[in-house]
Amino acid sequence: MSQTAQGAETRITMDRWLNTYIVADGHNGQAATHDVLRRIDRRIAEELPAACARRLGSRFDHAGTAVWRIRELQFDFTVDISMPAAADVAASWSECVAGCIAEIIERGAEDDGILRFADRAAYQAQFALDLAAGRAWSKWYFQEFFSLAALTTSRATREMLTREPEQGVQALLHLVQIARLDEILVVLTDGDAEAIYKQCFGGTAGFYSPEQSFSYSLTELSLWAGRLLEIWNQEPMRPASIAHKDFHDALRWIARLAVRFPDAEIGPAMCAALDGLIELRRVLAALPSAFAADRLVRDLVQQKRSLEHAITLALNQGAVSPENALHFLLKVAESDHDWAAQVAAVLLRDQRPPNHAAFAGESMITPFGGIFLIGPALVKWNQVLEMAIGEGPEKKEIAGFLRYLILAKCLGNSRTLDAMADPALRLLSGCHRSHLEDGRQACLPLDLPFAQMVLLRNLTALTGCEGRCLLVETVSAPSQTGEVILLRDLARDEWIYGAVLPHETAHWEEVLVSALELIRELTGNVPYLLLRPSLATLAESKALQSRADRLVTADPEEISSEAAEVLMLTRCVPASTPPVSVAHLLRPCDQDFAYLSFGNLWPDFDVELDLFGTLIARAALKQFARQPMGFQSSSPDHLCRNFIEGVGIVHDRPERIEVELPRSPLFLVLQLSGLARQAYAVPWLEGREICLLPPGE
Repeated sequence: MSQTAQGAETRITMDRWLNTYIVADGHNGQAATHDVLRRIDRRIAEELPAACARRLGSRFDHAGTAVWRIRELQFDFTVDISMPAAADVAASWSECVAGCIAEIIERGAEDDGILRFADRAAYQAQFALDLAAGRAWSKWYFQEFFSLAALTTSRATREMLTREPEQGVQALLHLVQIARLDEILVVLTDGDAEAIYKQCFGGTAGFYSPEQSFSYSLTELSLWAGRLLEIWNQEPMRPASIAHKDFHDALRWIARLAVRFPDAEIGPAMCAALDGLIELRRVLAALPSAFAADRLVRDLVQQKRSLEHAITLALNQGAVSPENALHFLLKVAESDHDWAAQVAAVLLRDQRPPNHAAFAGESMITPFGGIFLIGPALVKWNQVLEMAIGEGPEKKEIAGFLRYLILAKCLGNSRTLDAMADPALRLLSGCHRSHLEDGRQACLPLDLPFAQMVLLRNLTALTGCEGRCLLVETVSAPSQTGEVILLRDLARDEWIYGAVLPHETAHWEEVLVSALELIRELTGNVPYLLLRPSLATLAESKALQSRADRLVTADPEEISSEAAEVLMLTRCVPASTPPVSVAHLLRPCDQDFAYLSFGNLWPDFDVELDLFGTLIARAALKQFARQPMGFQSSSPDHLCRNFIEGVGIVHDRPERIEVELPRSPLFLVLQLSGLARQAYAVPWLEGREICLLPPGE
C-alpha cells in the first residue's frame, strides 16, 4: 500500500486487497450471501482507494509531496448482509483505513515495513540507484516497477524515467543534488542515455548543426553557452569510466544546469547550446595539445583564419568532422577571441589527470597571465607557510594547496571559479588539486590555530609595520554568523592582526587585549588605538586604556579633531591634511575583505582557513602594489583588473618558465617600473626561474 501527497492532491494506491469472510451458520451456502460478498469486493476495488484519498487529503492538506510505502495493514470489519445496503462499505471502511494510515504518518516510519520518501523524485531516484546496484527487485516497496524486471538495467532505468518525462527530470535532479547521478549514468547504454536526454529534456538530434543557429537568437545561444560553461567550470563532469559518451555528458551537464538555475526554462535553445559545446569539446580534445586548441580558436574568432581554413587545420591535426563545432564557436564568440580561448580552456579541463603536472613541457594560455606578478610576494610568504604547517609527510601537499588558495584569493572570489580551471595557478603554486570548495580540516590536515599564531607573529615584521597607530574594525564573515576583528596599521595600510570573534560580545575585549599584547611584544611599541563607532563601548575599557598610548573613536563619515590629531601625530598623514584624505585613510575594510573571502562563494568554507588565506593574500597584493609608483593605496579589485587579469602565454621550458604577460589596461606602468621584465626563482619548483616578458616576446 502506498500513500502519496501531491500538492493539494492526495493519492492512495493499493497493490492488493485480500478479504477473508467469516459467515455465520445458515448463510454460508446461500446465493444471496455470495452475491453480497461479490458486490463488497467490487465496491472495494472501485471506491475504497479514492475514498481513502479524500479522507486523507482533508486531514493532511499540508502534507507536501511525501511518498509513503506501507507493506501491510490488517483490519476486522462487521457487515450485516441482511441489510439492503450491505455492500456499501467503502465509506465506513475507508474511514478506518484512512485513520490507520494517518496514525502511521503522524507517528513516522518505525520499521522496515513502513518507509517514507521526501517526494516522488526521491522515490524514483532510490529505485534507479538500487536498480544500478542490482538489488531493486528484492525490495517490496518497488513493486510498482516489477513489470520492468524482464528488461536490462539500462532499459528499465530508461523506461522508468521516460514514462512521465517531467517526473523523470525531477528524479535526475534529485540524483544531482545528492551527488549520485554518475551511479546511474554508468549503467546506461548510449541509446538509452540518448532517449532519456531527448524525451525528458526535449533534446534535439544530439549534435549541433548550422541550421540550428537560425532557429534561435544569438542572445539565447550565448546566454545558455555561458551558463553551461559556468557549470562545467565548477567541476569537469566526465569520470574516466564513461569517457567519450556524449549523451551521458549531456545528461550530466543539463541536470546540473537545471539544479543551478531552477527558474530557467529548459528548452530547445539550451539544448542547441549544449549540443554545440559537446561537439566543440570533442573536436578540441582531438587536437595535439591545449595550446594548439587555443591557437585554433583564437585565429578563427580573430578572423586570422577563415572557417574553411580552420576546418582544414583541425582535420589535419586529428579532429573528425569539425565543421559544425567551429561554426558554433564562430557564431557564439562574436569576435571575442579571449572569450573563445577561455571556452577552450574550460572544455579541456578534464583532459589532464588530476595528479599530472600542470603543463608537462608545453605552452599554455591563461586568462590570468598577470598572476605571475604576485610570484615574488608568494616566495616571500612561503617561508611563513612552511613554518605554519610544521613537519609531516603531507607538508609539501598542504603548502601547495595553501599557495593555490592565496593566488585564487588574489584574483577575488568573483573570478575564483574561472581560476579553478586555470592550470597556470597550479603551476605557480605547485598544487595539483583543482578544487577549493572542500577547504576544511578533514580534507586539509592542518593545525589551523597553530598556523594562525605563526602567521600573526610574522605579519608585523614581513609587512614592515611598527604598530604605532592601529585602526580596529570588525567585519561580518560572509555567510557566517560570526564577526572577524582586523587591526590595520595605518602608516603602512597593512592588516597585522585578524581573528574570528566569539559570539559573546563580552569576550571581544579579551581578544583585543591579546592582540595588543602580541603587537607590543613584537614591535616594542604601545600603539595609538582608533576604534570604529561599532566598538565605541570598548573605549571605556581600563584593560585597553592601559595597553594603548591613546584610545579614540574614528568615524570615516565624520572625522573628529581627536582622530585627525592622532593620525598626524603618528605621521600616518602629513600635518594639515585635508579631511577628505583622512577619510580615505579610514575607509572601511568591508570591500577588501569581501573581495578576498570565500564565505559568500562557499558558505561551508572553513572560516578560520578563509581568514588565514585572506590575511596573506592582501599582504601579497600590497607588496606588489608598492612596486609601481602611486598604487600603494589601490584596492585589490583595481589591481586585478588593471594588472593581473588578461590573457597571457606560459611556456614551460626545461630550463625555466617564461610568461608573456597580458596586455593589461595599465601594462605601460609595468614597463616603466621594470616589472614587465623580471625573473625570480621559485623554491618549491626545485629552484626553477620564472621569467616575465612583455606580450608577444
